[in-house]
Amino acid sequence: MEWIDLSPGAAAPFDVVELEEFEAIAQDAGSRALFRQLAALVRSNEIDQFLDSTFANPNIDFLTKSALADLARDEQLLFAFEHYAQRTAVLH
Repeated sequence: MEWIDLSPGAAAPFDVVELEEFEAIAQDAGSRALFRQLAALVRSNEIDQFLDSTFANPNIDFLTKSALADLARDEQLLFAFEHYAQRTAVLH
């Protein structure tokens, strides 16, 4: 696992607005698990298989499929949330 350098002067991977959103996601167990699982799938190069099976599932509506695909393609967001969740795990 690699950590993002947050030493003085280093660019932060997220801004204050995202911190509030990240905290809301972290507080919801289902959302937290989804974000962390998507980050793990991206990291292991299995995200395309996941999306293929998601889009092939007739029980999932198109809007949900599209939202998952958009989220899965935003690696920076997923990894930033993963980092946030790791750093704040003691608080949750």
